[in-house]
Amino acid sequence: MRNGGRPSGKEDRIPHPLMSVSTILLAVLFGVFDPFTWWRTIAVIFLFSIGVYGLYQWWSFRREQTRESA
Repeated sequence: MRNGGRPSGKEDRIPHPLMSVSTILLAVLFGVFDPFTWWRTIAVIFLFSIGVYGLYQWWSFRREQTRESA
């Protein structure tokens, strides 16, 4: 981190892994409660995909970081 501890560049676009996991858990909780309707299905798919995409971004950023440091 540069600029006095503030993230710069790509770092500020990468969500924290706990934020992504909590989004996935929110999708599961949202899908479990009744009544399970079609719009809840769409919302669960949307929330789950956002969480998985956030974890993918974090994973690829960490992989790039280890390649640069090696």
